[in-house]
Amino acid sequence: MPTPNFTLNTDNPWSVKDCPTWTRVQSGHIRQWDAFKLNNLFSAFGDILRQPTSVAIGATGADKEFRNLAEMKSHAIDSLLKIVEGPVATIGQLLGQRLESVTSVDHVRDVALPEGPRHYTPSLTFYVATTPRAYLVVSCVRLSAHWTSEGLKEHQANSLSPLCQLAKYAKLSKTRYGFIMTDKEVVVVRFMADSNGQYGAEWQAIPRSASGEGTLTVGLAVWALIMMSLDENHRAVATEAETLPINLWWRERGVDGRVTFRHHLSGRVLPYLHSGAVYRDS
Repeated sequence: MPTPNFTLNTDNPWSVKDCPTWTRVQSGHIRQWDAFKLNNLFSAFGDILRQPTSVAIGATGADKEFRNLAEMKSHAIDSLLKIVEGPVATIGQLLGQRLESVTSVDHVRDVALPEGPRHYTPSLTFYVATTPRAYLVVSCVRLSAHWTSEGLKEHQANSLSPLCQLAKYAKLSKTRYGFIMTDKEVVVVRFMADSNGQYGAEWQAIPRSASGEGTLTVGLAVWALIMMSLDENHRAVATEAETLPINLWWRERGVDGRVTFRHHLSGRVLPYLHSGAVYRDS
């Protein structure tokens, strides 16, 4: 089932103003995150995704009208949390036990990050409930009247604003993962940095209309992003060489000579590789 449709019912919505202290993302190091697709996500997390949860990943709500960015943001977060809250709590705990690192995942909305010389406020933040918090995924919002992922695809200079905003949140939160919500799509993002600390990004857009079995939906995409962030060894922004592809598995040989493959993020172990997977020797 699709996420709710959002309809703008005003002719003059206000937009987000750029901030000079956002983190610059190099335009030449922004590319579509082609590996962020259903086949790779199910290969990595399919076993835990089959566990029963209180809400289905594809759950939806009523369509909404909105007059401005604030209303759209409220509707978007409400509908997203209805979809992912149950699966994140239930399945995230199972994955955390496997990784031996996570207790529980929680979220806050419109709460300023304490780090940095001034306050920055992600729209929705997921974190591990430790002291201090370990941030997992951050987000920001835009209206489709002012920004869409098509600008990134066409390498338009004015399309970088939300990426730079999100990069600032990610940098302060010490995470590589984030997403941009609009009334038409959700764009998941993974950041990386070069040897000089300059940021680049991979992104993938999921339309809100996406629905049906065998389809990457908004809820599933954000859930998968949170699951990917649970491994603290692959959470902080790293160089491109250290930022491993989603479809990477470690090949391991037991004392009995038996070969198995372990996914580098989920820890899932299989005696074979799914189609499209790649491996390295551990």
